[in-house]
Amino acid sequence: MFLLSFLPSLSTSPRAYFLDAALLIILLFPALYIFMLSPLIKARDELEMQVKERTAELRDNEKRYRSLFEQSPYGIVIVDTETAKAVEFNDVAHNQLGYSREEFAGLRVSDYEAKEKPEETKSHIEKVLREGRDTFETTHKTKEGEIKNIWVSVQKIEISGKPYFYAIFHDITERKRAEEEIKTLKGLIPICASCKKIRNDKGYWERIESYIRKHSDAEFTHTICPECAKKLYPDIYGG
Repeated sequence: MFLLSFLPSLSTSPRAYFLDAALLIILLFPALYIFMLSPLIKARDELEMQVKERTAELRDNEKRYRSLFEQSPYGIVIVDTETAKAVEFNDVAHNQLGYSREEFAGLRVSDYEAKEKPEETKSHIEKVLREGRDTFETTHKTKEGEIKNIWVSVQKIEISGKPYFYAIFHDITERKRAEEEIKTLKGLIPICASCKKIRNDKGYWERIESYIRKHSDAEFTHTICPECAKKLYPDIYGG
């Protein structure tokens, strides 16, 4: 009513009255618009800020995950449980088997699994789907045909409602070889009673120093014992 008091009387000039009323509405509309919509504008701004903060947080989390994923010393593979192919993997996973990233992406688990037959691998996948996880030792075949000992830890995960396997492939080939060498030295070693040569696993006789050097980290320093010194050099050590 206060604003209407600024309008001229209708009796003076109807045309002037309506023109002034229209002008007043035009002038007041932005203020009314801002007054009515300001809570919505504020809520929109707050929502946009929350979205930006959440987006930045997700990006930071993704960077941390990607860093752990790529810098892991072990092969990490996300496997599609339906196709048994890797949908995501780090460089260690394909490099330790000698494949390029493109080549490894096209392989099924049974293509490089060397211990299990394809039907056994299929059954193993079904078992992990049922039980949720597994840890075991197996062997993988490289692109060049070399057999590597692999320790595997696999866990079932869900991405967008679909089951996948999160698998860690740890190459333990060198450790297994070291264990085998230690076992060889702990077992029975055929040695000649006369010349003291040792018969190796291929049937050949070799000097004891050579055999031990091949099967351990030991090194020899040659000297001479007192008894041999007297026999070989009686003039010097005879007394």
